[in-house]
Amino acid sequence: MPDPNRLLSLLPDADTLGLRAPHALVAFGGWVDAGSGGTGAVRHLITNLKSRKLAEMDPEEFYNFTDTRPLVSIIGAGERAIHWPRGEFHGAVLEHSSDLILFVAPEPNLKWKSFAAVMLDGLQHFGVQSMVCIGSILARCRIAARCG
Repeated sequence: MPDPNRLLSLLPDADTLGLRAPHALVAFGGWVDAGSGGTGAVRHLITNLKSRKLAEMDPEEFYNFTDTRPLVSIIGAGERAIHWPRGEFHGAVLEHSSDLILFVAPEPNLKWKSFAAVMLDGLQHFGVQSMVCIGSILARCRIAARCG
């Protein structure tokens, strides 16, 4: 198994946020993320709760970049940035309850066990008390009415 310390990068000042018994909300892009339901919800919270990025996972071990491609964005005239798929940990301090760790990542193509171990090590590092995974699946829905 790869060294988790090499695959999880804490950002500067990651431990200065002062999280209080945080809970984690986790979403993976991919098959269980129809319409970006789970990842869209977590990204919405990342933006609207004014969270701070705390850590990220090195994608090299977990993604086949021919299947899960990086994205390129235009920064300015002749300038582009490459956004590699990766797991990201964000912390949000809430006023009247326990704080949150928000984790979002494309589901890995490779080494799920190692990916899960590194992700859980990250959650443990930030003192997470519980974790909830969210997602969405497209399904046919029928409502049956009974007439008497």
